[in-house]
Amino acid sequence: MWPDGLVSKNMLTVLKHFDLQLTVNANVLERYEQEGIPVAYWQIGFEPTDNVPDMPKHDIVFLANAYSDSRLELEQVLLATGKDVGLYGSGWEHPAGQTLYDFRTGRGIYQNAKIAIGDNQYPEQRGFVSNRLFEALASGVLLLHQEIDGLEELTGLEDGVHYVVWTDHDDLKKKLRYWLAKTRADKRLAIAREGMRFVHERHSFDARVRELFMELLPEVQRVRV
Repeated sequence: MWPDGLVSKNMLTVLKHFDLQLTVNANVLERYEQEGIPVAYWQIGFEPTDNVPDMPKHDIVFLANAYSDSRLELEQVLLATGKDVGLYGSGWEHPAGQTLYDFRTGRGIYQNAKIAIGDNQYPEQRGFVSNRLFEALASGVLLLHQEIDGLEELTGLEDGVHYVVWTDHDDLKKKLRYWLAKTRADKRLAIAREGMRFVHERHSFDARVRELFMELLPEVQRVRV
């Protein structure tokens, strides 16, 4: 994510020796283009898993480490709902466990939840997300993710179709109440299923490799001819 490192003098010098630079932070695309460095936005995928363990069921889950004040504030917002909240990671005041790089366990937790949460700690960056977004969507849970600039344009993921966007904590509270209502269970499941279908089709690692060899590298070669 870190733009300072991505466009440092030394980095720009090194990248001029490569055929293509790939980035998950679209904020730096213009700078690379100004420097004459071939570049493309190319996201991560989700880890395929099998033998998923049986995990606890929660109304709301957030799989992340609480390494910032904003995440500790988010913890209080989630706990104040009065719902069963599962916070998995280090640094939480009320942790439910640890799932860092344990994708099977993470998948089990997501699959058993009604809602998964995603936040955006870098709102000034365009298109940057962690793998959490893809892991959650691939599991078939309804994802409520904080707004990310340019995400629909860059990934095709649509608010209200594949997942649900929230802006600030007040907005999140309203949307949690709305989507946890029993009368919204069918609609919640429908969006979750569409998100899972779309991510498996467009955002798997197999899809990323196809993008690289069928779209991105041919475009570099075309421009150079």
